[in-house]
Amino acid sequence: MKKKTRVQSKRLIYSAYFKEANSIYIGLTKNLKVRKQGHLNNDNSAVYQHIEEYGYEPVFGELTEMLDEEEAQKQEEYWVN
Repeated sequence: MKKKTRVQSKRLIYSAYFKEANSIYIGLTKNLKVRKQGHLNNDNSAVYQHIEEYGYEPVFGELTEMLDEEEAQKQEEYWVN
């Protein structure tokens, strides 16, 4: 009988930079394109709320390459702090 192994999913750390407010949001995602759309269309998102408050969209960018989930979580904490 084969032993089941857990497949690690990959994630990357991204930023949403609000130049005018000199503020940055750091996040973790599997797919930045999909996550960006989620932020722009979900009124519960901190990024969406910032857009509504200040009237401009952030510049999204990748801070890391795709990483194993555990390493990505460590990196997210590093970038946030």
